[in-house]
Amino acid sequence: GQRLASAGEDRTVRLWDADVAAPGRTDDPPAPQVLRGHAGGLCCVAFSHDGETVVSGSWDGELRLWAEKRNDRRLWVEKQAGGRLRAYSRSLTAVAFAPNGRIASASDGGGIALWNPDESTSRILSGHWRDPVDKQDPYVMTDVAYSRRASRIAYGSWDRTVRVWEVGETGSERQIAEFDAGTKVWSVALNDNGSQVAAGGDDGGVRLGDVPGKRLIREFEPAHPHVVRSVAYSPYARW
Repeated sequence: GQRLASAGEDRTVRLWDADVAAPGRTDDPPAPQVLRGHAGGLCCVAFSHDGETVVSGSWDGELRLWAEKRNDRRLWVEKQAGGRLRAYSRSLTAVAFAPNGRIASASDGGGIALWNPDESTSRILSGHWRDPVDKQDPYVMTDVAYSRRASRIAYGSWDRTVRVWEVGETGSERQIAEFDAGTKVWSVALNDNGSQVAAGGDDGGVRLGDVPGKRLIREFEPAHPHVVRSVAYSPYARW
């Protein structure tokens, strides 16, 4: 793409012209468009797969949606219908767009929310609690990721687990696999068809899980000397 989004502690989203690095361009890069409205610092941002919507997440637990202004594709504004989404009283930690336009968000309040942005409605998947009976003292949910060609999401938690869900139809979501990483999980990724999940850990290791087999198949330890904050799969079946 030719547009880049960044989100910062200054409570803004900034949209940049990523085409400035094209061969032969010598002009000064244009100033970014600055999107304001969040009351808290931002922790995450993502583009929809069609590039027409941006979602930003804040430490105050609020999601906001942004889109190109009608009749002026150079200007982005907050969506008027369903532009603000809130399912948490605590901080967001990650957001992800599905190919079908649904949004998944994670929070330090122990829950994963699935959003239909056109209706501003959400469905909370089962949380992770130190006291599961009274649902007290939630574990932090650190990351969430969609598969590119399957209706699956994966998410990781400080309770040392990685879980994978089928989320094809609203109301039919179900957990299909769970893995014990043996350490706090900071980052997750699914391969294209959702058959394998990767998790980055607090101990510097990376684990791979076989989703259909519901088992860990590989541990790269130590992959890094410290926390693994991000993992990603190549979109192709080769390097």
